[in-house]
Amino acid sequence: MIKFNQKIISNTSLKNFESLFKSLKKQNFHCIVESSTKKKNIFSIGEILEINEKSVVIKNYDATGKIEKISDKILFKNINFITFNDLYSLTFRKYLKE
Repeated sequence: MIKFNQKIISNTSLKNFESLFKSLKKQNFHCIVESSTKKKNIFSIGEILEINEKSVVIKNYDATGKIEKISDKILFKNINFITFNDLYSLTFRKYLKE
C-alpha cells in the first residue's frame, strides 16, 4: 500500500523546476537528480545548495557517504528524473562524511 504524506504534498510546488527545488530545500530534503547531456549521463545525490531560474546546484556525495569537493550544477533542461524523501537518500544522509 502506498502512503502519501499530505504535509509534504502541500508544501511541494510543482509549478516549475525552480519552485520545486526551492520547496524541497525549504523542507530540508536531499534529492537525487538524474540528468543527461549529449556527452554523458549524470547521477547526483545530495543537499540542494543553490537554485535559480535555469539550474540547481547539488552538494553531491558518493556511495560511501563522502561529500565531494565540487558540487554539481545541473541545468533544468537536462533533468530526466528527480527523487526525494526516498529510502536511499534518507539513509545515506545519516552517514555523510566531510
